[in-house]
Amino acid sequence: MVPMPEVGPVIASIIIFAVCIANSLSWWIVWKRETLDTFK
Repeated sequence: MVPMPEVGPVIASIIIFAVCIANSLSWWIVWKRETLDTFK
C-alpha cells in the first residue's frame, strides 16, 4: 500500500516541527504584547 515507507516519519516530524514553531511563535507574540502593554 505504501510506496515509500520513509515518507511517514518525515511527514510526522515536519508536523511536530511546525506545531513547535507555532507554539513558540504564539508564546512570543503573547509575551511581546504583554511587555508592550506593561511599558505603555
